[in-house]
Amino acid sequence: MAPLLHLIRHAQTTLLAFDPEISRGIQCIALPEVQETSDLPCDTGSNVAILKEKFKNKPVDLSLLSEDWDSKTGKWAPEQEAIERRCRDARQWLKTRDEKAIVVVTHGGLLHYLTEDWAGCDKIQGNGKPSLPPM
Repeated sequence: MAPLLHLIRHAQTTLLAFDPEISRGIQCIALPEVQETSDLPCDTGSNVAILKEKFKNKPVDLSLLSEDWDSKTGKWAPEQEAIERRCRDARQWLKTRDEKAIVVVTHGGLLHYLTEDWAGCDKIQGNGKPSLPPM
């Protein structure tokens, strides 16, 4: 199993939740494509230098992060086309992995795009507003 993450709190959660696996040598991989869909501060990743300092001597692989991964522009923009492209890239990357099990630690909104499962959700509002009328 290779846990994937993208923000400080995701890394912290992953390191705690998967401590037994990490203690056996599993490394966390920061995959920038699975960052959240909005450009709100709570959904924006940290600068690579900050992450390197925060997680030095921790089993967190930051090698896939580009210097602009937290810019929320271009490939990283909070726009449907960019999000869909990132998720397609993430799925392709995941398929190349040799692990039998992989855990993706990210936001629910992004997971709808990643899994292409929108049952019971509004594609614009994500988890915040059900598209089905209340029962």
